[in-house]
Amino acid sequence: MKFKLNAKDRLIIPNLLPPEGTMLEQTVVKEIIDKVRLHSKEFSKYGVISNVCLHCQRPITNLEGLDPETNPKILIEDEFDLNKIQTDAMKDAVKKKDDDKKINQGILDTCEKIKKMR
Repeated sequence: MKFKLNAKDRLIIPNLLPPEGTMLEQTVVKEIIDKVRLHSKEFSKYGVISNVCLHCQRPITNLEGLDPETNPKILIEDEFDLNKIQTDAMKDAVKKKDDDKKINQGILDTCEKIKKMR
C-alpha cells in the first residue's frame, strides 16, 4: 500500500514506534524506520537544519525549519510503500501513545494520518 508522508511525519514516526518488544516486533519497527527515515542528505530538499548523530541518524539538537508557516517545504510529500503488517504496527504504536496520553500538538497530525491508513 502506498502512503504519502511529509518530512515532519518522517521525523516523528521513528519516535512513535516502540523502542522495545519481541524480536519480531522490532524487526517490523526496523523495516518501517528503514523505509521512512529522513536522511541527512535530504534535509536541504525540505529546508530542515540539524546536527545529526552519525550513529543513529536521529537529531541531537532541536531541528529548525519544521514550522510549515515559515518553511512550506516541510510539507512536501513523498510516497512510501508499506505493507499491512507495517501499517498495523504504526497504528498500534499510535493507539498505545493515545492510551498512555502521550499525544501532543507536535505529533497530532502525524498520529491522525497514521490512524487513517488502510
